[in-house]
Amino acid sequence: VAETVNFDHIRRHYYYSHDMINPNRIIPVGPDLDLMAPHERDRMKLRCEQIMGGAELGAAEFVAYDANGDPRILECTARTVAGRTSVVASLRDITARRRAEGERHILQRVLEGATQGLCLFDALRDEPLTYNNSFSRLLGVPGQGARAFWRRAVAEPEVPEARALFEALDRRISYFGVVKVRAARTGSVTPVRTTIDWIDDPDTGAPRFAACQCDDYSGEYARLSALEQAYSQERQAHVSKAEMMKALGHDLRQ
Repeated sequence: VAETVNFDHIRRHYYYSHDMINPNRIIPVGPDLDLMAPHERDRMKLRCEQIMGGAELGAAEFVAYDANGDPRILECTARTVAGRTSVVASLRDITARRRAEGERHILQRVLEGATQGLCLFDALRDEPLTYNNSFSRLLGVPGQGARAFWRRAVAEPEVPEARALFEALDRRISYFGVVKVRAARTGSVTPVRTTIDWIDDPDTGAPRFAACQCDDYSGEYARLSALEQAYSQERQAHVSKAEMMKALGHDLRQ
């Protein structure tokens, strides 16, 4: 076809000769069609055979309004009937699915914008629903349920703070405290200020989703430890001084 088609001639002839619809005889420059491009006839032939054999034609989404005037998102799927020249189309209401996907997208954007480590666990399915990069950098990727994950992550499981955390997960109650965790990638131990709040299941009303918020508490932990050590040394010096004064008074009485 490319050898016998001259689009410059065709375009100039039709735009210039029909002055009743183009009185100013304006001739466009384009379009610039590449007639030597691959025609993909074999692919089109295969697709036509698939369609005639009953393959799916495709799917499209559109918005329609129900009897109450509320918008609904519908998915239309069409396919041919093998051996016939008819097409069968089906409609499915995907409003809830699209809204849930939109809410998850918004939630993920909120998570990624947070500086704290955030993770949402589903206790019923015993798996994480979503988490942000701050959480995975601090504690590793949560590949299991909340109880199994925290029991693996906590570096000192026998201390009171860790036991309180495990009890909160078992009883599905809120928790706030500082626990030392072991990073999955480096193995280093880091004090982490942890808050766990439970969100009720909308169907049963029972606590189901564990929302975990974690902050690296290393700097504050070191500062408090230094203050505690300084206080302990000061108290020890005060006690020593008091004992010395008591001994001196005893000697004077003697």
